[in-house]
Amino acid sequence: MAFDAACAAEAARIREAEGLGPEVSVEIEMTPDILALSESYEAALAAAGKPSPSISWTED
Repeated sequence: MAFDAACAAEAARIREAEGLGPEVSVEIEMTPDILALSESYEAALAAAGKPSPSISWTED
């Protein structure tokens, strides 16, 4: 899905910028593009009657 791919790409960008390996978990920033994809993803799940996965959001 586009949301998953966008999140993975953002995490990879952060890891590369910080010199981290793929085994390291990073926090991604919810850019407007990723946020819009998230909302579309949630709407598609709701329309299909599927539960939403657990996504942890933090505000700085």
